[in-house]
Amino acid sequence: MRHRNSLVALFVGIIFLGGCATKVDLYKYKDVSSTQIVDDSKANYKVVKPKLQRNIVVENYSDPSFTGTISDYFLAANNMKGIFTVTESEGYRIRLSLKNLGHTRIYHPSVLVTNKEKSYYTRPYVSYNVSCSATAELNAPDGKKSYFEASYGYSFSSDPNNIWGGVSRERYLEALQETLDKLLRQIGNEVAPEALIVSKKVAIDDNKDYIFMINMGSQEGIRPEQKVSLYKDVIFKNEIDGETLNNKVLIGTATVSDQVMAHYAWIVLDDDDHNTLIEVGDIVRPQY
Repeated sequence: MRHRNSLVALFVGIIFLGGCATKVDLYKYKDVSSTQIVDDSKANYKVVKPKLQRNIVVENYSDPSFTGTISDYFLAANNMKGIFTVTESEGYRIRLSLKNLGHTRIYHPSVLVTNKEKSYYTRPYVSYNVSCSATAELNAPDGKKSYFEASYGYSFSSDPNNIWGGVSRERYLEALQETLDKLLRQIGNEVAPEALIVSKKVAIDDNKDYIFMINMGSQEGIRPEQKVSLYKDVIFKNEIDGETLNNKVLIGTATVSDQVMAHYAWIVLDDDDHNTLIEVGDIVRPQY
C-alpha cells in the first residue's frame, strides 16, 4: 500500500508541476535600457562552481555495510543537483558521520470489534519507525570549517501475511538518502556562488511584467523551477567615524523559468511588486 501511495503522489506531483511550470515567451518581451552603472569587477565577473575533493571521509558506527554507499550516494546526489565540481585533490573537503540508522517496532495484537451486524477480530500487525541522523563537517580551502546536521524518519506497517518480516535494506536506504539530501542542500546553500543580474526585459503589453537574466545556467547547476534569492549591494557611510560600509540587502526571491542556457537563465520574481527594484548588477544566489 505504501508503494502504491508513493506512485499516486508521484503522478499528482508530475501533473502539478506540469501545470505550474514557470514558462517565459521571450518574443513577448522587449529590452529595458538600464541606467545602472556597474563597476569593472561586476562587468568582468564570471560564476565559478565550488570544487569538492572526491575522497569523502565517512565515519559510520551504526552499520559499516553502508559506509561505501554513503559517499557514493552523496556524490551522485551532488551530480544531480550540480552544486560542486568534483576533483581529485582540490577544493572543499567533507567528512560525513552517520550517527544513527535504526528502527523501533511495535506489535499491535488482534482486537475484537463489535457492531450491529457482526463481531470480528482485526488482524495483528507490526508498525515500524525507521530513523536516520547524520552530520557533516565542511572544510573550506581557506581553512574555515562549517558543521551541519540532519535527520529523517518515517513509519510503515508490516505485510498482514508476514508480520515479522522486519526492515529491509531498502527501507534503511530510503531514510539514509533523505538524510544525505538534507545535508547536501544545507551545504549547497552555504557554498552557493553569487551570480549577477545582467539583463532585464519588460512585457510588450504589460509594463509591470518583468523578467531578468542571470549569468548562471545549466553548467553552473541552475535548473528550471529552482528558487534564487536576490540582493542589492548597499553602500552607506557611518556619520560618526566616517567609515564606509557595504551591506547586502535581501530584495526577494525568484523562480528560474524554462529559459535556461549553458551559462545564463531567465528568472521571474515571486513578488512582482519588487520588479522595479531590480537593476543590472544586483546579486543572485541559488537556493537548494
